[in-house]
Amino acid sequence: MYMSATFDQVATQFFAGLTRLRDMRFFAGWQWLESEVRTPENGFLYGRASDVSGHIEGVHDQVGSPAGLLIDEAKTIKSEIIDTLDRCVTTFRLFMSSTGPASGGFYQIMTAKAHLWRTFRVSSDMCPHVSAAEIEADRENLKDSVFRIKHAAEWLYDAGDSMISLEHVRGLLADAPAVVAGKVTAFCDFAGPGDQSVLALCDGNCVRIVDAWVHRDTMHSVGKFLSWFRKLGLSGYQIGGDEGYGHQLMDRMAEEGYYLQRINNGSPATKPNLYVNLAAEWWSVVGEKIERREIVLPPEEKLVAQLSSRRKFYDSKGRERLESKADMRARGLESPDLADAVIGAVMLNEPMGGGITTKDLAWIRFGSPPGCPLFDNEPIEWGGGSGELAGQDVSTVRRYPFRLAHLLISSA
Repeated sequence: MYMSATFDQVATQFFAGLTRLRDMRFFAGWQWLESEVRTPENGFLYGRASDVSGHIEGVHDQVGSPAGLLIDEAKTIKSEIIDTLDRCVTTFRLFMSSTGPASGGFYQIMTAKAHLWRTFRVSSDMCPHVSAAEIEADRENLKDSVFRIKHAAEWLYDAGDSMISLEHVRGLLADAPAVVAGKVTAFCDFAGPGDQSVLALCDGNCVRIVDAWVHRDTMHSVGKFLSWFRKLGLSGYQIGGDEGYGHQLMDRMAEEGYYLQRINNGSPATKPNLYVNLAAEWWSVVGEKIERREIVLPPEEKLVAQLSSRRKFYDSKGRERLESKADMRARGLESPDLADAVIGAVMLNEPMGGGITTKDLAWIRFGSPPGCPLFDNEPIEWGGGSGELAGQDVSTVRRYPFRLAHLLISSA
């Protein structure tokens, strides 16, 4: 099987190029189709574009008929497609490509998994059809990063415009700090149409992706999140969620007793002189943590690509601004759902100012009479006083999921 990134390349370049062989005597009787070649002995070669991974799992050796994979421009093949190809049992396989950003399945084949393959690196000066004059001209006229990809067959670790440096992510994965357990927080990234719902968990300095899935039914996703909360023993105050798409989903979770921290990525940053909004601040801070090797990330290629592909811009005040998801889609990139969830879990693990401190807690005693639980799942009434909530059941008020009468402040 031959595979490339687009069907145009499969049909109009590769298979169209093979037709020059059809008049040779050795190939007499062969059938030359748009994206398939067949021999009189029932041998065949067919082509696929990389967006049809579900149709290639059946490529396997047969008795007396070995199979092979020919993968062109392998750096553009998504990691999940590479995983599908790994499940094919074939005698022969050839992956070839120019280089590019240091991420993805082909990058792993050429680096971390190189011991499983016979690898070749071919620079331009090894190619007789590329003149030394052409190489030197490109050295003078091209950006250094572009020249190293085009002529030196080197991987690009950082183009310099990413909010989180790919080189720093790779450095962290290669030499991660020791895992230190501690405070546990989680973050839900709620999916739009065609995107992934993701739950990430941060325990101390170690963050992991608990689950990620695509489903059209939002209530199914609510149920799946709730199931994971219970399995992991999480309480609502430990979990955050994106307020934008997840507003109604978190309302439903609140009905089940999980009052998540609602995060609005467009809200003002805690340091508005440095960042345009909260999203830019969170991505930038996590980028600094990665650079200083303060956290442990899961070694997932899709996460690596999402973390390092979102660009950093500046507004007229000199503040950092994060590339919008619409602009990412215009560049052909997917929504960074895994990265958003991981960053959210890490940032919720950070100490936050403005809340109740341990010093404050020293003056608070719970229970009236002593031992009465603060959260008892009973209807909550605003006892006494005046105002719009006087005498009303406020059990669904998000910020007060407890019996207010049981919270007594000591005057001591």
